[in-house]
Amino acid sequence: PTLVLLHGITSSGAGWVDAVRRWAGSYRVAAFDALGHGLSDRFTDDELAGEGAEAGAGAIEALVTTTIVALDEIVGGSDTVVLYGHSMGGAMASAVAARRPDLLRGLLLEDPAWKAESLETQASRAAAWLETAREFCNDPERAIAETLADPDLTWPRDEIPPWVHARTQLDERFIAIGRPEMREPWRELVDALRVPTLLVTGTDDVIVGGDMRREVARINPQVRVAVIEGAGHSTRRDRSDEFHALADPWIAERFADACAQRQLRTFR
Repeated sequence: PTLVLLHGITSSGAGWVDAVRRWAGSYRVAAFDALGHGLSDRFTDDELAGEGAEAGAGAIEALVTTTIVALDEIVGGSDTVVLYGHSMGGAMASAVAARRPDLLRGLLLEDPAWKAESLETQASRAAAWLETAREFCNDPERAIAETLADPDLTWPRDEIPPWVHARTQLDERFIAIGRPEMREPWRELVDALRVPTLLVTGTDDVIVGGDMRREVARINPQVRVAVIEGAGHSTRRDRSDEFHALADPWIAERFADACAQRQLRTFR
């Protein structure tokens, strides 16, 4: 059984160190760099074209279509795959699941970037991302040391170096758009989900807050929503043990269901 992990904007496939350590004994784990991140291809001029709300729409579509291609190759005709996405990766994962539910056994979302923000908010967010990226590029080792020295750090310590280095590997033209959400309105994505879905979020400065959580449950009762008190947008890293206490049994149940169904088909 396979877990496929989709990172958030400004991150990379190398940033799942603690998650891979916890899961690799039971599953095959695939984590790749999204377009414009890590070692993956940069976006084309056409993909980044557009003005206003349409800026970068082609890049967003390319993120989804290349992920589907990768999943097709990883799945190889099997349905024993759980797709997990954080932030932008969560939005991508929900778009993939809405289009190709046949590829998945389950969908795990960590505070997905569903909420469409104003152009002013996108511009402000992009400026902050680029400022951090350039600061880290100038002296990544210093950024790592200062982060590890933070007495309030709750993240797994071995995820800090790849978190810093990911910001030195970005397609800055895409980051400058400041847009991690998909083209489809989030309510449409939620309504379209037909695979078992677990959405995990926190309580501190998260995207999927109280009102949005209640609307998710109303739109699609198949989406189970779990909240970890005191966790923020990076819920898994903020509260790793609590996150895995929720996610791990749910993942195991998805694969147990798959095994039971295959045994039933064989018996018949």
